Amino acid sequence: MDSGTKVRWMFAKWSDEYERGVDEYVQKAFASKSQGNQICCPCESCHYRFWCHEGVVRDQLICNGFVPRTVKLSELGISIEREQTILDNDEGSNPNDFNDDIVGLLHDARDDFRKGPNDEAKKFFKLVEEGQEELYLSYISQKNKDNVSARQDLVELNLMPELQPIEFKDGSEEFPRSRFWMSLEQKHKFCQVIKNAKLPQGYASNLSRCVQVRERKIAGYKSHDAHFMMNYLLPIVVKTTLPKDVASPLIRLCAFFKGIWSKTIDPRDLGKLQSEIVKTLCLLERIFPPAFFDIMEHLPIHLVDQINEQKICVSAKRKRKWNSAEDHSKDFMDWFREKVDLILKEGHDNIPDHILWLSKGPSHIAKKYTGYSVNGYRFHTMKRDANCITQNSGVTLIAITHSFASSKDQNPVLGNVNYYGSITEIIEISYHVHFSVVLFRCQWFHSIKDDDELITVNMNKTVSKEEPFILATQAHQVFYVEDLNRDGWHYAIQIPPRELSDGNRHEVVVSQSQVLEYELQRLQKLKSNAEQMKAQGSGSLANKIL
Repeated sequence: MDSGTKVRWMFAKWSDEYERGVDEYVQKAFASKSQGNQICCPCESCHYRFWCHEGVVRDQLICNGFVPRTVKLSELGISIEREQTILDNDEGSNPNDFNDDIVGLLHDARDDFRKGPNDEAKKFFKLVEEGQEELYLSYISQKNKDNVSARQDLVELNLMPELQPIEFKDGSEEFPRSRFWMSLEQKHKFCQVIKNAKLPQGYASNLSRCVQVRERKIAGYKSHDAHFMMNYLLPIVVKTTLPKDVASPLIRLCAFFKGIWSKTIDPRDLGKLQSEIVKTLCLLERIFPPAFFDIMEHLPIHLVDQINEQKICVSAKRKRKWNSAEDHSKDFMDWFREKVDLILKEGHDNIPDHILWLSKGPSHIAKKYTGYSVNGYRFHTMKRDANCITQNSGVTLIAITHSFASSKDQNPVLGNVNYYGSITEIIEISYHVHFSVVLFRCQWFHSIKDDDELITVNMNKTVSKEEPFILATQAHQVFYVEDLNRDGWHYAIQIPPRELSDGNRHEVVVSQSQVLEYELQRLQKLKSNAEQMKAQGSGSLANKIL
């Protein structure tokens, strides 16, 4: 290429002239600017950031082109003479020359872009520039914040010696593995736990479809799924796959967000949440390099203050009053029936209807269901859950009972005890058309609370077999996530109700009919027989039947 060649060939990548210019540039660059057998690649993709071999540089320049207006061809001995205009046709030139016209348009367009912005644009560009300034010495342009620059910053800041590069005598460097590094097996287990989790209906129940275990990737989930996963699943997953010193701060971070995202917040808990997030961030700073922390990582420390300032705290939930179940005798039903009969004989007719029908006892015919909705939850039996992709059989109950420290303890403490189990049967007992009561027959599991305040249950060990029944209105829903590190153990996670109205929980009975027609006919027949007996003089016996 002679010295009269113009710089226009750099903007005509489709021409033969461009290919010859690239060959000359690469040849002279490697002759004068190379280090070993590599130079900084000047293509638009590399932007002088990567050292490449001659063939790679040539291919990338052919495909991507030069960095606009940054190539110093004069330093390489290549003429950069520019024409005064590229729109005037010289004698003998072809006015339909496609290359010259396109190059001219690109040249004009690039020159136009060099005009200065107006005042409003300057303010915007200034904000953008400030937002792109480095918080630390390294510039992090990728999502991976544990890169070479981040590790080299640790040397200059004299932080985290266990993560600083190790230099060898030959000049090479080795970067130690961080504590939060995950092996392929751990990543596989991470995805497998989420894949295997059967969630209640309506609570990110399709999340398993977004998990690709073989590729060790989770993609395609919605923002609500991410919210649910961080609140309920992430603590289980990190505890299963990561070391305890790394998993514990992450679990505490999830617990913090779960606390501030709840529908009701006790103002007395805000101080504890504030101190907890401060400790959690300090623990995270001991694990992750400084390049990890930007404004988003430090934002949670201000959330509690925002809650106080906006005064969005609501009053604490009304605690449900539980009636004591002590001192029940085996003849309670007989005593109750006789007591109501005595009140009726004394001439008192102000007994509530439900008390009167309770004293007569339930019907001999009960109804069974496989699904029931109550307290804003949707419950299923274990048998029905076995054929579903969702999990709705988990149940928990808060009971007021005496707790003993050991078998020799003579001073029990009365307090709330949480029971965790699964529903085996749903039974509706009818009190002769007037009203009905729904009971859950449950299988209760042995449960413990670990150091991270997570509840684990052993499904191979059942407890309280003598008290399997609870009222449906007492039930709250949980779901269980398998602990792959311990056989038979699962994490119990309680979820908020989906259906609430005016702060009260209403029962929604899943029933096709109220009472069997056979029972109505039987009651009518009993009433007719009692009236006949009364007419024949057997009044006392007829009153008992009625």
